[in-house]
Amino acid sequence: MLQVGLVCVLSVCMELARMRNLFEKTGGTRATTWLGAFGAASPKNIQLVSNSSAVTRLKEPKPRNPLKPLAVESGGWFSANIGMAGSENYPSNFSEAYIVRCVLPKYL
Repeated sequence: MLQVGLVCVLSVCMELARMRNLFEKTGGTRATTWLGAFGAASPKNIQLVSNSSAVTRLKEPKPRNPLKPLAVESGGWFSANIGMAGSENYPSNFSEAYIVRCVLPKYL
């Protein structure tokens, strides 16, 4: 039977007290990575939490230009760039990296 560590992508919900409490009680591993490093059109960082330390293998540094930010600041206000609408899709390279870096090493 194939067993894969649980991986959650965090968003604002992690800032909720009960989510923080669950994370602290389960002793999960947290890693931050950048979808732009996996081929996304914008840098977009994501936080991952897992019951497996293998999730740290997905860490990548923030990509440099020519990637476009998802939002721009003007006079203290932020507005979405045109790429914001498509940023919810994860690049296929991210999925492949998860399998190659986190899942397969357990079985090789």
